Amino acid sequence: MAARKDQKRPKADWSLASRGAISSAAVGFLGLAAATKVGHMMELEPYWAGLATGAGVLGSIVRSMGANSSTPSVIFKLLRVLVAGGWSTFALATEPTLNGMLALGVAAGTAAALAPFYETGPAATTTPGRAVVLRKTTKLAEEWEQRILSVTNLRVTIDEVSHWATGSGYTLYGSLPVGATRKNLESHTDALAEAARLPNGCGVEVLGGERRGLFVMNVSTVNRLTQDVPWPGERVMGSINDPKALGDHRDSTPVLVHLREASAVVVGQRGSGKTTTLHGLTWASGMNRDSLVWHMDLNGGGLSQAWLRPWIDGVTDRPAVDWAAGDLEEGLAMSEVMLEILLDRKTTYAHLKLDADTGLMPVGDGLMAPVAIQLLVDEGAEVLSPQQRDPLKKQLRDNIEEIQRIGRDGAGNVLVSSLRATQDMLAPNIVRQATLRIGMLFQDPAEYAYLYGWGFPYTLDDLNGKGTGFIQTLETPIRPWKAGNLLPSAIREGAIYMANHRPNLDAAGVAIGGDLYEGRLERMRARFTPGADLVALPTTFLQRHGIELATPAVPGATAATAGRTAAAAAGPAAPPHLKVLQGGAADILARYNLEPDRVPTPLRAEQVHAVEAAPGRVAVEDVAIPALLMDLLDLYARHRADRLHSKMLAAALGITQQRLAALLQPLGIRPIPDVYFRGHRARGYARSDIEQTATRIRTGQLEVPPEVAEWRVS
Repeated sequence: MAARKDQKRPKADWSLASRGAISSAAVGFLGLAAATKVGHMMELEPYWAGLATGAGVLGSIVRSMGANSSTPSVIFKLLRVLVAGGWSTFALATEPTLNGMLALGVAAGTAAALAPFYETGPAATTTPGRAVVLRKTTKLAEEWEQRILSVTNLRVTIDEVSHWATGSGYTLYGSLPVGATRKNLESHTDALAEAARLPNGCGVEVLGGERRGLFVMNVSTVNRLTQDVPWPGERVMGSINDPKALGDHRDSTPVLVHLREASAVVVGQRGSGKTTTLHGLTWASGMNRDSLVWHMDLNGGGLSQAWLRPWIDGVTDRPAVDWAAGDLEEGLAMSEVMLEILLDRKTTYAHLKLDADTGLMPVGDGLMAPVAIQLLVDEGAEVLSPQQRDPLKKQLRDNIEEIQRIGRDGAGNVLVSSLRATQDMLAPNIVRQATLRIGMLFQDPAEYAYLYGWGFPYTLDDLNGKGTGFIQTLETPIRPWKAGNLLPSAIREGAIYMANHRPNLDAAGVAIGGDLYEGRLERMRARFTPGADLVALPTTFLQRHGIELATPAVPGATAATAGRTAAAAAGPAAPPHLKVLQGGAADILARYNLEPDRVPTPLRAEQVHAVEAAPGRVAVEDVAIPALLMDLLDLYARHRADRLHSKMLAAALGITQQRLAALLQPLGIRPIPDVYFRGHRARGYARSDIEQTATRIRTGQLEVPPEVAEWRVS
């Protein structure tokens, strides 16, 4: 085909840019010969050529380091510079002859012939956010590009290889071809691991990159899951809002979960490490200044035993786990109380969200903000099955599902465990609502599909026995992990620390719980003390659910399960809304011992109706609460306030603010700053501080100074 007449011919390229090894050698030969000849005619001293040679050597080294050149390549370049510089120096010292020119030509031809064996290849490229790398010169990257092409038929580009500091694997950073998605890689991870001949227990996992079209591939070469992972927790009170570490991923990075908003499901067969994981969740949920742990184990409370033992043995004055249920009736009572507390918080603490300008209810130590409640249900298949027909068990399942549904707003979460991940053992609604899903070792892969969906990308070869499993959160995809090994000795130490430093349930929650919450410690001590007589639940609760005791509770009998009436067989009546105690703070003080964690050990925080006086301590009935505190509490009740100005309190009592401070200071009551009441801000006092002081006086823990005991309104 003839060329078009208007088509311009390309201009001749007279540049000296090299286009290969031969042209580079030719250009170098001609340039060096011409420069040396001109220098000889100008009678330049030979040392100038020596200086130029030294500069050339230094420049070659710097350029080779920047290009990540291999050692043979660096040596080849240095020899080339030294030969050229040596020839030029000798020629300037003598005279450029024809034989010398021929010798230089032979050297140039030899360099041209050897260059392909020692050059580094294409120039380096940069990937945004990462260091300069050589795409095609990394052998490992090329191997994985070819391997992925063979297995998935995708021509990906590996831009960077990063080896893990632990030496147990590496990470590949790559980009996908146009038209491919990360799912195409995720569906072939098992085949890629097989093609790479990775050790047993090691695998490949694909994660998202910095933007669409990029991917991150973690390749494990050492099975970290075979190694013991020590428990990462510390005996320090944190916050339920902070991420909590439960163990390690395969690449040694910590497994972090957020429990403030997470509803969890933990599933695993016996011997899989499920109980160890639940102990870890108990630690992570309870080792906080703004959360409490409740346990529900309907098979005798095995999970709770280790956490309650220091309290049962008298080492601590209250249990680490605030409430533990070991049978069906106690569990039902617990679920009712928790559900009513969460419903009440929607109105009682609604102002906290407005003040904080947030959609998530703030939590605190139970004084000015409610504490979060973390309910752990161990082996709940007995009641969580959708096929359950027993009226009480069905009611309990409905309560747990409702708590899971509304709990995020009221700072109450459910963490459920089961031996099987099947529809007949674990209701689908509970699985769907769970944002934290932990599947320990199963023999049946179908159970992983029920828990994570049919696109589950792993096999049992990715695990290594007890303590290993898969974990998925809202922030991270499904990944293999190993639970931190929480030993019994560490649990005991943690239980003591937790018991002495955890908060108490806020006063509104205590009031809503009523007799059910008030008597829980007595029932817990009886349940978890060997040989003790079990204590029945309040009669009103038993009658409401159609439960009757055939005989008084005796050792070895269940607390409230001797028999059920025909009303129970027909189905329990809908539980009425538990009512808040009437009469304000004074009535609460008369019924409950409220003492938040104000000071280190020892603490007296068993919230019971009657507290026995210790040896040498004045009997509770003989101690009268000072009139000063009762008058102050009446003021708070009339104004329905949690904080009041010092000026207002002093005026109501007919004394000065200085006199009020002098009377309250010996009792340990200190003013707080920035009290807001009816449009004004000033220093004042918190109602909870006065309530706690009154409780300490009533229980004989605080002696009243004479000037306070004798004070009366003038």
